[in-house]
Amino acid sequence: MNKSILSKVLLGIVVLFMASCATTHEIMLADVITFADDANTSYSYRKGPAKNLFKQSHPYEVYKNGKYNRKEAAAVKGKLDAIATTSGFNTAGYYALDLGLDRVKYVRKKVLKGDKQTRYYIIYLTDGLDNTSVQVAKNNRQGNYKNDEEYINKLNKKKAKLMGCGKNQQCFQIYPMLYIGTDLKKIKKQNEMDSVKFLSWAAEQMKPFEGASKGWEKQEAMLDTVWKDLAKKLEEKFTSASYEFYVPKGYINKRIRMTLYDERGVKTSIEGLYTKKGGKYILKDVELKGGLSSKTGRTGDGRNFPVVVSFNNDDKKSDKSWFKVENLNCNGLNYKVYTGSNPELAPKQDYFNKNYWLFNSEYDKSARASVNTYILFIADVSASLGKEGPIEESELLKAFYEMVTASIRK
Repeated sequence: MNKSILSKVLLGIVVLFMASCATTHEIMLADVITFADDANTSYSYRKGPAKNLFKQSHPYEVYKNGKYNRKEAAAVKGKLDAIATTSGFNTAGYYALDLGLDRVKYVRKKVLKGDKQTRYYIIYLTDGLDNTSVQVAKNNRQGNYKNDEEYINKLNKKKAKLMGCGKNQQCFQIYPMLYIGTDLKKIKKQNEMDSVKFLSWAAEQMKPFEGASKGWEKQEAMLDTVWKDLAKKLEEKFTSASYEFYVPKGYINKRIRMTLYDERGVKTSIEGLYTKKGGKYILKDVELKGGLSSKTGRTGDGRNFPVVVSFNNDDKKSDKSWFKVENLNCNGLNYKVYTGSNPELAPKQDYFNKNYWLFNSEYDKSARASVNTYILFIADVSASLGKEGPIEESELLKAFYEMVTASIRK
């Protein structure tokens, strides 16, 4: 991946990992699973059905309590480094995802105690078809399935249950990637498929690995024959332009305006009436100005943008509401809100009161919304990756990991 791209401090989702004086939610955790003939986890896992499948199971704490933990971060990188020298002769992809979903459930319940603002991400990468998960699951007492279809149905049910964060709660996302290596190219040739038919078929094979919580756009599998191109696709999807901000509950029934700048200094704004409806805090009559638009709403400056719902509505004790506007675009380009050190470009918040816009001086660049984050890497290390494949795969995931942690190392 191009280092100049990675060197930029990414906004959108990555901004979630930054420390914030406005909230105590500032934790980033990570784990790694590799799979081939079986699956290996970076955490302790006891095989067989039990109420608690994990022992000594705390994830790596890359970031906690406002501090970047270099030792823990290096440990995750070490696990991703090891991918370059790991190999097996089969592909237990469904089984690895099965363990991954269990892990997310465990971290959510036992480690983060059901915190509803935490974001969970699975970065899933494979290069081929599953041919051993049914047997591996049986061997490890993870489940007894007649065939792949039965296993997939179980995974879909598990995903649906795990991702049930409540309406408009955006907490879980899987980013599936398929590297089209030698084995898949042979399948294309042997079955005399043209490129369109082959890509359609390959995308269908990746459906079991897709998933997102309600209110979040489900990511379709990324397919490519070139590792670097696959890396670019992951970076673009993971850092889709979005912005999260809070509004103090004392501003109820007032119109709020967020003035924003991107890294180029292009000024835009988001306006909405902060109110409460049916027990939910919302922004209604939302306007996007300065050429700003969003895929999740109508383009232009009209009042046709959908209501924006706070993503911490279940937190009754909080004195503020968090909001998120996704897929921002301005004049045909992704609009990534500037969150650097220049105070002139820092996001600003105003509220309308008695015919005047009043500046909220307590809102500054450090007071944006921040949530806990858990990332789980699941990587195929089967022999079909070839001689250079494991190295390329390792580099791809390490570069992505470096990109994600770049903003918190400061």
